[in-house]
Amino acid sequence: MAAEVIFNDKAVQEKLKELAGKLRDMSPVMADIADDLARSVEDNFLAGGRPKWKSLKSSTKAVIPIRY
Repeated sequence: MAAEVIFNDKAVQEKLKELAGKLRDMSPVMADIADDLARSVEDNFLAGGRPKWKSLKSSTKAVIPIRY
């Protein structure tokens, strides 16, 4: 005895097409990610690191002048 199962997946197919269309241009998403990363890096530098960075050795400070 054979059985036949028929799925009506038209709605699923349409949704997948819609999602695929949105994935073609990732520029807006990538721009948002770039903004978030830039803000995070700037915040880390302003805070002196998270966790706080260790101070430079005296020998390094003598070679590299630090300007604020």
